[in-house]
Amino acid sequence: MAFTAACPVLRGLTLVPPRGAEDRAGSEMAGVVIGDPDRVLEPDRHGRTWRVPFRIERWRDPDGAWVEVNLPATAWWRLPDWADVPRYGERYLLHEARWPAPGKGFWPPSFPIFNRQAEWLSRDHGNALMAWCYKARIRAAAHVIAGIEDFPEEAGIQQALTLGYRQRLSDRVSELGATTGTLHIFAISGSHVAIVAGICVFLLRALRLPRGRWIIILGPVLIAYTLSTGAQASAIRACVMAILCFLAPAMGRKPDGASALACSAMLIVAWDPTQIVDVGFVLSFVVVAGLIGLYPLFLRLMQPLSAPDPFAIEPPTGRVALVRAFGGAVVSLFALSLAAWLASVPLSAYYFERFTPISLLANLAVVPLAFLMVLCGCLSIVLGSACGLIAEIYNYASFALIRVFVTLTEWLSHVPLSNMVVPKPAVPWMLAYYGGLVAAAAWGWARLPRENVTPPIRGVDV
Repeated sequence: MAFTAACPVLRGLTLVPPRGAEDRAGSEMAGVVIGDPDRVLEPDRHGRTWRVPFRIERWRDPDGAWVEVNLPATAWWRLPDWADVPRYGERYLLHEARWPAPGKGFWPPSFPIFNRQAEWLSRDHGNALMAWCYKARIRAAAHVIAGIEDFPEEAGIQQALTLGYRQRLSDRVSELGATTGTLHIFAISGSHVAIVAGICVFLLRALRLPRGRWIIILGPVLIAYTLSTGAQASAIRACVMAILCFLAPAMGRKPDGASALACSAMLIVAWDPTQIVDVGFVLSFVVVAGLIGLYPLFLRLMQPLSAPDPFAIEPPTGRVALVRAFGGAVVSLFALSLAAWLASVPLSAYYFERFTPISLLANLAVVPLAFLMVLCGCLSIVLGSACGLIAEIYNYASFALIRVFVTLTEWLSHVPLSNMVVPKPAVPWMLAYYGGLVAAAAWGWARLPRENVTPPIRGVDV
């Protein structure tokens, strides 16, 4: 009750299922879809399963009377291949609902439902801003596959990468991503927000707008993009961090990644404390914290591998300079991949029961490929809105990159011991691991010479 009174997102909600809901069939309820459905990446002999954010508005109690409620829930909606997917703002009457869905967590409450148990009532019952964002997302999805519609697997990858349509990934691509530890690139996160912000910054600089006023344009654009792509936990975190970093110059302060991460965590949890148990929230913040604390340290330790020859009389030029620049990029990517991998290993084992050492190697190639694919997708949307031919040109370029990505992950998935199923680790062991990781990072920073110590990642590279 204290959370309900203190937190805006919980105020006025029913926090537990109504009386008589637990483990009984024959219940009826009416409600509305309050988010974008997401395809569940697991085999289902009944067709397809979708994770549908749903708000229950009315419930028929055991006495047969309708009770008004306001209960956010998750419907594990099983659809045949021919059925339409529920959309944001649509209202349904559900028959014979059974609570709870086993193994799906305690918040929000969840229940399985078959399509034959759902009766469509009406549409356009959601928030006007969210409805506009989702409609804009649908229009953008058409731009990013213009010219490659005849290749559904590649088109699905591009829509998932750019707009967060993970449900459009084929089962083969989803399994390849899970096996090689590269499925994270399909979650809207810091790299996506950074690309959108970068395009906006380019335009703002061309217009000669003072940096302190960038937030006036960037804030609404980043919020709209985050909402349009489904408001995933990683996207919300990246959006809040980016807004805080761009807000700093307007306040006469320097942006700082660690401060932005801590502030965004406090703001998100204050608004919605249930995010603490969300898998995406936990993974996103832990991995970014690992990047902020470990990446600069690893980069400093590995810099001698690509450092210029101290005995050379002249600075390198031509082919030598190109090789050294490429070596520096590889070292930086490996430091980034190692920091993210170390931060995420226990969580991957706990949530997914997987251990993927091959992801250290896979991310060296996949992360740059994903960046280029997302960049092509964003430019296809922005420039393709004015000229369809430009959209197709960028989509063809993205198509070639996607083919490289699929071939590479398919080859890496066959490497021995690249992916292992492991038992879920105990929480005390996970706490001990992270305690040791923090202690090792603190020792490493203390051992570096003072002239080599650099502050954690700054700016909007989050």
